[in-house]
Amino acid sequence: MQDLKRQLEALEQLRAFLVKYMQGLSELSGTYNSVINAMPEAGLPVQIAQNYKETYQKRNTGAINNMIHQIETEDIPYVNRNIQALTELIQRTSAR
Repeated sequence: MQDLKRQLEALEQLRAFLVKYMQGLSELSGTYNSVINAMPEAGLPVQIAQNYKETYQKRNTGAINNMIHQIETEDIPYVNRNIQALTELIQRTSAR
């Protein structure tokens, strides 16, 4: 029983980490976009900044957003399903 509870705690820690990681990625993406968008005002020629935005910023921001989406729609639900299954197993084992 203790082993099951330990597994449950580990899954809950993983879920909490994934939520924080997703939030951190979102903040990082916002900071990245702010810095890139401010480059012309910082002295970067407008054409270079525009080319960077079109070539790299869109791709990088897309990759970050895809990772956030994956964590939100696949990783966390997977962990939640395992938490639910383990919780039910612990309840059944305790009832005996």
